[in-house]
Amino acid sequence: MPSSLASSWMLATCLGVMMVHASGLLETDLLFPRNKTYAPTEWFPMVFGVQNSELAPLVDLDISFTIRNANNMSDIVHWPTEIDWTNNTSKDPYFFYAYFSDFRTPGRWRVAWNVHWKSCNEFALFNISMLPRAEMITNSTGWSTWFTIEEDGAPADIVADTARDSCPDEFAVPITVTNHTIRVPAGEEWSNGPECAVVDPSPKPTPSPDPCRIDVSEAVVESMEASWQARLCKSANPPDDCPVNENAAQDLVVVGLSCFLAVFGALGFLLAPF
Repeated sequence: MPSSLASSWMLATCLGVMMVHASGLLETDLLFPRNKTYAPTEWFPMVFGVQNSELAPLVDLDISFTIRNANNMSDIVHWPTEIDWTNNTSKDPYFFYAYFSDFRTPGRWRVAWNVHWKSCNEFALFNISMLPRAEMITNSTGWSTWFTIEEDGAPADIVADTARDSCPDEFAVPITVTNHTIRVPAGEEWSNGPECAVVDPSPKPTPSPDPCRIDVSEAVVESMEASWQARLCKSANPPDDCPVNENAAQDLVVVGLSCFLAVFGALGFLLAPF
């Protein structure tokens, strides 16, 4: 083996670099709401979609958002999250969503959202003992948009707003995940297995986001609503239209944050792979 190749192989072995078949463009899209005027609604949805979600555990993908009332700056919710990807990558795309009850009256609102991810540095630094070590890199990218609630606004229609002719790519965060992984450095907060991916910070050509690839069909929306109804029916004050035996949808992961959400006027939070 040539010395240069041998050196590279030894460095990779010490770092725990591994070849993996999974690689490609991991994309997170804000699907709803859009910069539009909506009619007041009992439960207003916030929906994100993650494409190629099988890559998400390799970068510990996470999403957080803030909703602020433009007319009352104290009326705000900051939503930090921590997605557990262990059982949430069996279906693609992955839908990350919440329903809120504070949009029953007119107002103007700003949504600011961030996608957070980590990656490992393939070209590791050397520590004082002259042994190679992996370097974890933390990244975050965000966007913001506005929406308005007015009596003469359009219905909150997720299907219509995600149609192929109305999905702006400026609300997308693409991450180019390479086919290399590195063993997670000791001491890092990481719950998605022993490896993290190497991310290409400046791929050529530059990837073009494509949120229109996500098909939010009537069936998907109905499943979201059914799961939300099931969540409400299990709450301390269920609505009157709950059936005697309410069964939650099988493909949903329900994360209850009832105490926190009650402050903002919501009763739960849903993460769903469809």
